Amino acid sequence: MAVVFLWALAFQLLAQGVAGLWGRLGEHHGVTGLAARVIPAVLLLVLGESLRRGNHTALCIDIVLLWLVAAAGLLLDLALAMRWVPVHYLPSMLIMVTVAPWIAWRLSLPRTAAWFAVEDGGRRRCRAPRIGRSWVLVMFGLSSIAGVAVALSQAA
Repeated sequence: MAVVFLWALAFQLLAQGVAGLWGRLGEHHGVTGLAARVIPAVLLLVLGESLRRGNHTALCIDIVLLWLVAAAGLLLDLALAMRWVPVHYLPSMLIMVTVAPWIAWRLSLPRTAAWFAVEDGGRRRCRAPRIGRSWVLVMFGLSSIAGVAVALSQAA
């Protein structure tokens, strides 16, 4: 779930960046806006893949990132209540204040830490082989659909 969340956020950024080249989805930023979205999107894709492979550092970064997303969602909810933010941002904000903290909490559980701590011959074992290629494609597909859907929901 955490990998899909990260990849969906990356696809959202990519969709908004590409749409901004043509002034679509309420974005009008051109090439600089695209570059400003591609860099974090690539970082999110790499973080998601590192998490999928069982990287402990990626786990820690993801937990912090998800709590930051949840805090930003609370601030956006406050901004919505003050009418500073348009109501079409509501679906994104609901995801930010419900799904993000739930994933962060699940990643913080002892059984998750135990899964990441499994070692094989003194080295941490790569977890990616436990997930078949078809599941990676399904996760990638769901992420792209969710990311583009959120980008569309934020369009003015």
